[in-house]
Amino acid sequence: MSQKLFDFYRCGKCAGLVTKPEMMDCLAGSGRACRCGALKFSPTNPQWWEFFLPRVWKFAFLRLRGVA
Repeated sequence: MSQKLFDFYRCGKCAGLVTKPEMMDCLAGSGRACRCGALKFSPTNPQWWEFFLPRVWKFAFLRLRGVA
């Protein structure tokens, strides 16, 4: 079964925004995508103010380079 990966996720515990590279690191074995340590996430769209977060800018830079 193929799993579709989204660009942004929302943490089920603290409602924080998690980007695709952070989620991939978690799935690769680090075991921690969100800063609170939760393991439950759901796909989401960022709110308008979350586009100004540094991790979203980092994701956009990686997307422009074709890495993410």
